Amino acid sequence: MATQKNRSLPVTEQQVQAVEELLSSLKERANNAYSAGDAYMNSVYAELVKVVSPIVQRANARMARESQAQINKNARELREKERSSSVA
Repeated sequence: MATQKNRSLPVTEQQVQAVEELLSSLKERANNAYSAGDAYMNSVYAELVKVVSPIVQRANARMARESQAQINKNARELREKERSSSVA
């Protein structure tokens, strides 16, 4: 079976925030399970944190790249506008 490259879906700041809250909640639950002495649930939450944490990191990095790209685009547009007005 041929594998397809996973295409990224557009991500909003609200979605990133929701995933960050999920990660925070999982970490809190893991700590609560540890405090309660529940080794099984602690290990389950630890596995979930291992899955969600890289997702949050990638989403944050993507938001930063998109923000920087927009700043660069705006600066380029201003330079082009300045060039065209000084030539005319």
